[in-house]
Amino acid sequence: QERYDVITWFLPFVTKYPLRKWGLPGSLFKPVDQLQHIYGRLKEGGTLLIANKEEKERDIQLDLLRHLRIPFQPPERFEPEWIAYAPRYIVVIQKPSP
Repeated sequence: QERYDVITWFLPFVTKYPLRKWGLPGSLFKPVDQLQHIYGRLKEGGTLLIANKEEKERDIQLDLLRHLRIPFQPPERFEPEWIAYAPRYIVVIQKPSP
């Protein structure tokens, strides 16, 4: 129930494929519920950073944020040398203050 100033969320499951590849049951695939929970743990004025893999997952993540009406900044492409085979996208969410 604690709230945090900053939360980082790396490669959340936004499609069932990676969930299955990790050997997890499909019943755990609840991206809307998980996003709501993570956002709910964020303090007002806090920042949430989400890192997604490739364009498809980025677009799904943005659709989830829009569906939940969570404001976000346009995602930034992040291509470190050590992950050159798959671009990452960083979405920054600043929870509004009252």
